[in-house]
Amino acid sequence: MHSRLGLRTEVRPLDDAWSVLEAGRWLPSPGALSPGSLRAIYPDARWDCAVVLARLGERPVGYLAVHRRRFGPCRDADYDLTRVLGLDGEYAYLGGRHDLAAGVVLADRPGADPGEVRRALLAGGLAEVGRAGIGAAALYVPDSEVADFAAALGAGCVVRRLGSAAVLDLAEPGYPAGLRRSRRKLVRQERRRLEALAMTVTEVPAEGAAGGAAPLIAAVRRGHGLPDHPRLVAHRLGQWLACGTGEHVAFEVRDRAGMLLAVSFGCRAGDRLDMYDIGLVAEHEHRHLAYAAAGVHGPIRHAERHGCTTIHLGLSSSAPKVLRGARLVPVWGLANPGKE
Repeated sequence: MHSRLGLRTEVRPLDDAWSVLEAGRWLPSPGALSPGSLRAIYPDARWDCAVVLARLGERPVGYLAVHRRRFGPCRDADYDLTRVLGLDGEYAYLGGRHDLAAGVVLADRPGADPGEVRRALLAGGLAEVGRAGIGAAALYVPDSEVADFAAALGAGCVVRRLGSAAVLDLAEPGYPAGLRRSRRKLVRQERRRLEALAMTVTEVPAEGAAGGAAPLIAAVRRGHGLPDHPRLVAHRLGQWLACGTGEHVAFEVRDRAGMLLAVSFGCRAGDRLDMYDIGLVAEHEHRHLAYAAAGVHGPIRHAERHGCTTIHLGLSSSAPKVLRGARLVPVWGLANPGKE
């Protein structure tokens, strides 16, 4: 497929596209969209993955993953279209199918308008789905891309806001100086309390923290009404660690006696830090402070030290993130059955 600007797209199975993806230089994006992440989840026999590649001349300038179930129902509640959008039937997922992220990935300095590249990739993805005679869906699309996704999916497209992603900006005059007074006061009080209680926030290699964190993460998810098991959590952490994009880091919070109270995981790529998951003890007198330390204070110190300008804090528990200075960005779900 060719565009009026000389962009052309092609669809390949992930195995055939892997050498191009691996060799490309891509703009920082959520880790779930990275080539390594696609490779890590590819062995799941229940899913098929194709990649739409966009080229300007011979140079790759962007890609879009297209995921389709081969058999069986979707057992991931976050991607169950009946639960999320109230839709039944067979659908392919454009842009992502795990870790609450979807979108188009662009090359660093693509040499073409990013919007044109995105639209060309979406057109290529929709053409591939149309040949299969099934519906097309995209879940957890960022606000910056939803208009292009909706236009591509066309008339009859269902569009629903699925939540809000919390983003913390670390621009001048620095954190927390740039916050309004009440939030600045909260952050400084928490930092003083951490010091007074001898609670530590330590950066550790993510690989070494995964085992101890899995039960804490599973407990948090169960508390939100999402059934989970530590072994499944450990499996997902392993896939995340295998994505090969950026530097993975964990933030462990311990009390004066050395008890592990909270663990969070993040990945730094370019000037952004993406937080992946957080685990927390079920009961402790300083549980809420431990959450703030693992989810905000530890990541901020890491981001500032490495020159990051934004921290992407994820979709859940928006209120405490906003209290500590985050802004909320809508995240969307879209689908079109593709049939009359």
